[in-house]
Amino acid sequence: MFDLPRPVVAVMQPTFLPWLGYLGMVAVADVFVFLDDVQFVRRSFHHRNRLFSNGAEVDWITLPVKDTGRETCLNEAHLACDRTFARKFAARLRVNYGQTPHYDAFLPLLTAWLDRAEELTLAECNAGLIEAISGALGLGPQWCRSSTLGVSQTRSERIAAILRATGAGSYLSAEGSFAYMQEDDVFPLEGIATAFHRFETLAYPQMQSLRFVEKLSVADALFQVGAEGTRALVLDGLRAPVRWEERPCV
Repeated sequence: MFDLPRPVVAVMQPTFLPWLGYLGMVAVADVFVFLDDVQFVRRSFHHRNRLFSNGAEVDWITLPVKDTGRETCLNEAHLACDRTFARKFAARLRVNYGQTPHYDAFLPLLTAWLDRAEELTLAECNAGLIEAISGALGLGPQWCRSSTLGVSQTRSERIAAILRATGAGSYLSAEGSFAYMQEDDVFPLEGIATAFHRFETLAYPQMQSLRFVEKLSVADALFQVGAEGTRALVLDGLRAPVRWEERPCV
């Protein structure tokens, strides 16, 4: 898609119903690695995201997670989603999105995991949703979990080990990672190009608001404009990645 050495590998923590820019990284990557064995952080995008609520208001929709220790990883944190939560979750989507054009088409995809929620870890739930949504949009990288790769390093050294384990030609990094990568002094890597993802959120019709509200969960776009419209938003929002050597030092 862009002039980057193949395969292009992206490494991201699996977040709950992420925003369109996250799907942009999926679209560019040949291999997408879920960083699933890192520490779970409460009140983060690990288990919540933003959707319309009560008309034009925006609020968090949050997955309850069982009590965990400070060092619990995403692939060890289990959901606390019983039948009561399942009913409330589905009801909230119905009340706030039931009149959107593609509600009936995408409600089953976004709620199928509820039937076995109590068996799932947070990583399994989030990664499964991302894979299902990507499939609906026609995006099909090779999926991988960092927990299966046998790497034990931290921060930049960990990412470097993942890239070598997956045979990366390029690393597509989140744009905000440059500062800590520069601080760690591990990148750039010999033989693996490093580039930073760039994405522009494009406006689309939202039934709840006359003024476009950006960076909501991808679920909002799916309900509002469907699979074809959401795929177009993802692909049209992509901007050429910035290579490591093109970034100014900070």
